[in-house]
Formats: sequence, structure tokens, C-alpha cells
Amino acid sequence: MLLKRCPNHKFTDMNIMQTFMIGLKPDARMLLDASVGGTMKIKTTTETKSWIENKSQKDYMSQSKEVME
Repeated sequence: MLLKRCPNHKFTDMNIMQTFMIGLKPDARMLLDASVGGTMKIKTTTETKSWIENKSQKDYMSQSKEVME
């Protein structure tokens, strides 16, 4: 959200993904690695970003459906 508020931040996608991964707790990182079938370390920045965005969108949609029911 902060990155969207400041579109001229000049952080590369790689910096953003590294910061995100470093900020995860070990258990969350382990779950993330397991869900991609390996380790996020071998994924490209584009693959990582795409996977996180897709997962976030799916989680948001399922939460929205639960609220509507």
C-alpha cells in the first residue's frame, strides 16, 4: 500500500520482493515455499510477484464471499 501511495519510490521489484521475504516469519516463509512447490529463492522476481498477487486476489475474493453469505 505504501508503495502504491508513492509510485516514484525507485525501488526495484527485486528490492521489494527481498524486503517482503525477509520480513516474513520463518513459519510463513516455510508455508510460502511449500505452496509454490519448492523455494521462492529460485523463482524470478516476476514469478514471485505474480504468485503473491494471484494468491492475495484469491484470498480476498474468498473472504468477500464469506462476508456476503
